Amino acid sequence: MSLAYRNLLQDKMRSTLSILGVGLAIMLILVLNGFLIGVDRAASTYLDHAPGSVVVARKDVKNFIVSSSLLHPGLADTVRKIEGVAQVAPILTQPVYPRAETEMVLDRVLAQQHGIAPGDTLPVLNRTFTVVGLSAGTSTWMTSFAFVRKTAAESLLLAPGATGFLLVTPANGTLASALRDRLSSLPGTHVLLKSELIANDVALLTRTL
Repeated sequence: MSLAYRNLLQDKMRSTLSILGVGLAIMLILVLNGFLIGVDRAASTYLDHAPGSVVVARKDVKNFIVSSSLLHPGLADTVRKIEGVAQVAPILTQPVYPRAETEMVLDRVLAQQHGIAPGDTLPVLNRTFTVVGLSAGTSTWMTSFAFVRKTAAESLLLAPGATGFLLVTPANGTLASALRDRLSSLPGTHVLLKSELIANDVALLTRTL
């Protein structure tokens, strides 16, 4: 009989506790890994389903989910005229558009926390919105989202024509990285690939854990 086996038999309690400790450590690693995967998915859900592969934001803005970006009026038209640009989608929030100015799509988790259901009305600043739907996968442990039409958001901010981000789609034959470099000369802006913005959001959420 080997020495290791004899030691296991001599102190069964210690051996049992050691095995349980190893099992709990493995379980904790799996739980944390699953949590980080969830954080990654939550951080990228919005931009993964948004158009474009290049993002124009206000100068020094490097994140999407926790940043306040406000671009100067007319920038979207300027970007549309730049060579290699096929499409520009100006947004103040993630582009999930209710059909009417008074309609809102609310994150499902946020709605459940406050007992809000489709059909309910929700006062926001000086306006009242009707919740017409609930979105899934639009919350993280630190934030949830509500979606209204861009023009409604402009009214809430008292900033007609306001735009937070421009989601830019390159024309056929134009590399996203080349278009990013071309747009980087726009004054007062910070231009990133959408993948870079997602990576920044993931890194931000991971650092706060």
